[in-house]
Amino acid sequence: MAQAETLALAGQVAVVTGASSGLGRATAVALAQAGADLVLLARSADDLAQTAAQVTSCGRRALAVPVDLAQADQIVAAWSRRSRSSAASTW
Repeated sequence: MAQAETLALAGQVAVVTGASSGLGRATAVALAQAGADLVLLARSADDLAQTAAQVTSCGRRALAVPVDLAQADQIVAAWSRRSRSSAASTW
């Protein structure tokens, strides 16, 4: 992939749900490789930390937010974290 294509999302922030494994993790890593910073959402804090490590190894910023999207109070708490992270400053 050419450098211009690799950084096509530079300066953008992507939010990925289910980022702790499978397609969510693969999507997060692909977006990081394309230059995006990430907000990673999933239930498993430990698995999210692994995804965040993969994202940062691509030179991108990651905010890992353990959250159960079926729980409204957890969504509100996750939203409130956005202002405390440079990765999510435009979220």
